[in-house]
Amino acid sequence: MDTTNKTIKNALSSVKEKELKLAILTKKEIVQNAFELSNVMKTTLEHIKSVVVKKGFKNEQDEIVFFKTAKPKISGRTLFFQEVIKLETHSPENIEQQLKFYDNQIINYHNRLRNNELYNYFILDRKDRDTIYFLRKNTFSNNCDYGFFLK
Repeated sequence: MDTTNKTIKNALSSVKEKELKLAILTKKEIVQNAFELSNVMKTTLEHIKSVVVKKGFKNEQDEIVFFKTAKPKISGRTLFFQEVIKLETHSPENIEQQLKFYDNQIINYHNRLRNNELYNYFILDRKDRDTIYFLRKNTFSNNCDYGFFLK
């Protein structure tokens, strides 16, 4: 899994610089860059998937660690960029309306998090349900794909 961890680390650092620049771009440029970065993350995820499917894991603990820590880093970034695209393409042009729009989106997001069992599981750093949440059934997916990527 060292190769997989290295691939994840390289992918995340390759997008970091562009990610920081998103704050100073126009709305159109933000959407274009977020789309590009989302594709980088998707390509990385596909590469990792091929490695995992081909080589598997040494044991259940390695599998749990991968699906609990490594894969969410890439999946989470992919979802983040997709959310940026969605927000930027639907946000109003007027700055006052934009601020209200973003405030509402943040409130909605927090409400979804507060009521999400998996999010709370991560926040509390629990381990008692790891075998339920993070072991797969002969696929690249597990019970928590795209569940939560925050911690």
